[in-house]
This record gives sequence, structure tokens and C-alpha cells, in this order.
Amino acid sequence: MSEVDIEIFNRPQVLENLDGDEETLVEFCTDFVDELEGYMAPILEAISGGDGEALRMGAHTLKGVLGNFQANRSQKAAFALEEMGRSGDLSQVEPALATLKTELESLTAAMK
Repeated sequence: MSEVDIEIFNRPQVLENLDGDEETLVEFCTDFVDELEGYMAPILEAISGGDGEALRMGAHTLKGVLGNFQANRSQKAAFALEEMGRSGDLSQVEPALATLKTELESLTAAMK
């Protein structure tokens, strides 16, 4: 696995954290993919409503979940949105959201 792959989804580390249980890893990944829309909904609603605090909270929640997968690039993208929400400056929110979506697509592809 290349370094880039590990930045997207550190499968070896996650598998180690799960005591090598491949079946649990598959369930874990499947659940994340199934629930991803639910994690994104508050972020999208906050952006459309211009609600910085709601954006901060939604992005923070997603960032935490991404940490379970050692998904560094996706985590960084979620953190950028979290910081925008914290500061209340949403002027760059659209490109930041596009980056997050791209990273999440890479992550979900790596999980399959």
C-alpha cells in the first residue's frame, strides 16, 4: 500500500486496531458508507443556511468518525470546514466542501 493510500484510508492500522478482525473491518466500512449521507446532511444544511456554528459541529462530528479510519486527508478536509464554522468566515466554504467531497469519494472507493 502506498503512502497516498494510507493517507486516504490506513487500512493496516484500522485492522490492527480491530485485532485483525477482517469481518469487523468490512462491517465498519459498510456502516460508514451507509451512514455517510447522514453525516453530510448537517454540514450541507449549515452551509446552505450560512450557520457557522452548525457547520462547526457537523464537520467536527464527521472529523471524529474519519479518525476511526485513520483517513487523514478526509479528516483535514473536514477540519478545514470545522475551522470555517468556528471563525464564522464561510467565504471559502464551497471549495472546501468540494475538497471534502473529493476526499470522501476516494475514501469510500478505497473501502470497497
